[in-house]
Amino acid sequence: MASLVNERYRKTAERLISSGYRFKRAYREHVYLASSLEHGDVIIKFGASLPSRYGLKQSAEFLTRVASDFWSPVIEYGSDKQIDWLILPYICGQTVSEYIINVGHDLRGNLVANKWLESLELAISTLHKFGFVHGDIKPSNILITSSQKVLLLDFSTITPIGTEMHSLPFQFLSQRYAKTNESLATPNIGQVSSIDNDWYSIAQTLLVLSEALQRSHPPQGIPSFLVPSRYQVMITN
Repeated sequence: MASLVNERYRKTAERLISSGYRFKRAYREHVYLASSLEHGDVIIKFGASLPSRYGLKQSAEFLTRVASDFWSPVIEYGSDKQIDWLILPYICGQTVSEYIINVGHDLRGNLVANKWLESLELAISTLHKFGFVHGDIKPSNILITSSQKVLLLDFSTITPIGTEMHSLPFQFLSQRYAKTNESLATPNIGQVSSIDNDWYSIAQTLLVLSEALQRSHPPQGIPSFLVPSRYQVMITN
């Protein structure tokens, strides 16, 4: 079972196996589906570089302190010999990235009603009410369950609202979805973590979805049901 795991994480994986975990599938070289009798199916993330270890630590600290139905609780976080790991419950669903890859009937049937968008907006609003900015909202970090409920993924970039970005040791911006200084009406707003950044990232995510639908079912332009006017304004300004 440890043979599934990238060599750099194998010794750590063997320790987890000895404590009752069974590795079942590799999603990426540092992300795995596993299971245990106590917790059922879980997601195990590893980090070896300083930025990735920092991201796992940020995620673990936030998820341990702040509980919500819109993100997963921490099962286990650990660090040993310059390898960190984070274990979270496995939640059945598809990310928006997976919907984009499988664009067609899935996208039309499951996303056009925008029920999932209402859940995403509530998730982001809840996060902001707790006083935090996610900082990396994008298709791969939005999980949609079969009931169209959204869970937010990957809290590596989580910061308290108003954090000066230059004070962070590492930043994980996804340029396609990030609100950069060039796109801001107020130049100084990009220097601190702002809730506007998360809303802008949602707008860009909706735009990417719409472009995928347009390519799959041309010629339609950008469907308003996927990019409501309140988000179109963010993109065009």
